[in-house]
Amino acid sequence: MQDSARPGNGIAEYRQIATVADQAIRRALDCLASVGAQSNQCPPALLTNLSTEVDRLQVESIQVRARSQAMQARGDAYFEQWHENMAKVPDPQVRAAAEARRPQLQESFRKIKALSQEGREAFNPFLSDLRQLRNALEKDPGSIDAATTRDRIKEAMEYGQHAEKCVAAIGRELDTMSAMLVPSQKPIQH
Repeated sequence: MQDSARPGNGIAEYRQIATVADQAIRRALDCLASVGAQSNQCPPALLTNLSTEVDRLQVESIQVRARSQAMQARGDAYFEQWHENMAKVPDPQVRAAAEARRPQLQESFRKIKALSQEGREAFNPFLSDLRQLRNALEKDPGSIDAATTRDRIKEAMEYGQHAEKCVAAIGRELDTMSAMLVPSQKPIQH
């Protein structure tokens, strides 16, 4: 059983959330690219795939958002109760690494919160555009060549790519935080 007081446990859990979000966005972007490559008409199988991805993305986004908000609240509480939490860390080397890097850890956490907000701001119109695109193509698969449909595909792609970049940046920041918690190795004396 892992000790929940250990600073890296929350980071690993948040990393898992970011991975799920990244995979969901990537699947939707890949499907959107396939739809965007069509001309004249959107084939029924591709339209079914788009509908499935939109539904899946919608469900996964609710779960990811809830878990992400919970993790951020836990992180805020963790830093507010820093000294009590550090006293619970059993490994003195990990505790020392965390204590020495507290300002950097807090800054990384602040960046993650900002990136999460920025990602949400891109994700919401991405999902909205995907829904509107799906609805338009379900009504008329031949509307794939309409200027409004092409514009919606382009806009959705831009929002989706921006959301994906935010998730990737969150992952990199989480990796940075994990690295900060590794006790420094003293060089071996010869």
